[in-house]
Amino acid sequence: MQTKKGFTLIELLVVIAIIGVLAAVVLVAINPAERLAQARDSGRKSDVGQIATALEAYFTTSTDAEYPAILDNLTVADLKRLPTDPTGGSYGYQGGGSDTVALHATMESDAEAAKGVTYCWRSETGAFTNEAATTGAGCTP
Repeated sequence: MQTKKGFTLIELLVVIAIIGVLAAVVLVAINPAERLAQARDSGRKSDVGQIATALEAYFTTSTDAEYPAILDNLTVADLKRLPTDPTGGSYGYQGGGSDTVALHATMESDAEAAKGVTYCWRSETGAFTNEAATTGAGCTP
């Protein structure tokens, strides 16, 4: 009697089912949506740092010793282009036209957004902080 070599249909289905379960477990563990949100938050922090550096350059070269009234007033020498939020919005800016300003971005990753975290830079301290967002006001100078 001749026996055929190979896998039965049941064996193949069991292997495919096991691979499917393992793929689902890996996707849940990686959570690509959360990773994308974290990447956008990193971009926001980088953008706020670049704008803060440009604001300091503007302040030191300003004859009036004040920051620009609006972010759009930063010149090409200060910043090649004004970064925008990865979701298309703009960054918060308060206190323009004075000697103290605050710049902020709201974080969106679950770890940050659950706490309502705002990434903030203040000119008076020159420091970056993570703060609980107040009713849409962001951080203040």
